[in-house]
Amino acid sequence: LRYGFQFNRQTELERPPAEQFLYNAKHLVENYAGDARNFVAFNTVDQARENLMALKGIGTGITNLLIMYLHDRKLATTRDPENALFKIDVHKGRFPINCGAVISTNCEIYLDDRYIGTLERAYRRICHSRKKDPYLLDPAVWILGSKTCRRNDYTLCSMKCPVFSDCLGNTPQHRATGRYVVLA
Repeated sequence: LRYGFQFNRQTELERPPAEQFLYNAKHLVENYAGDARNFVAFNTVDQARENLMALKGIGTGITNLLIMYLHDRKLATTRDPENALFKIDVHKGRFPINCGAVISTNCEIYLDDRYIGTLERAYRRICHSRKKDPYLLDPAVWILGSKTCRRNDYTLCSMKCPVFSDCLGNTPQHRATGRYVVLA
């Protein structure tokens, strides 16, 4: 059980879930008329992120995912949807390492706030410079990582991966620490 919950432990700084829930419910009712779409609708991406991250227990990943979810389902969208940020997960974090766009200096890369923020901005720049829709590219990278890279199956790589010729190899993730282990 200790291993299974390693990344889900409550820190000393976190409030109990019930307290977070009550705070978030009160905040939603008092500031957004009880409608979660109002966190996002008619705001810029940056303002929507700020609104959502004011909630207790909500971080950058869930924030980015919710903005994309509301947009995809046409429930609420920002004024600048082209500036949406990817939800950086293990797959979207591994992808730039596999392709040689991120190089480790000490054989490990941490999937921490600094790395996530760097990748969010980098993926946004790529979408802008290549005129790609972030609402299409985000799930495309996730599908490559979760359906191909995750399986460690060279046959899948060679048959199904559109970036196979640019891939340096699949970067493993250490199960206990969550760090990418970059083999030199």
